[in-house]
Amino acid sequence: MFLNTSLSEGVPVSVMEALSFGLPVIATDVGGTGELINDEVGMLINPEISPALLMSAN
Repeated sequence: MFLNTSLSEGVPVSVMEALSFGLPVIATDVGGTGELINDEVGMLINPEISPALLMSAN
């Protein structure tokens, strides 16, 4: 799994690289990230989500 919690993005190369390895991606819905992620490859999360909540997803 790849987790990208950016608050600002263009089109994230790190997400594209993770997808190219077949990793499921959880990423904040900012910039062009929504163009890369769909229900088949991962999920988008609200960029306002609490860091403590993300840590509890362990």
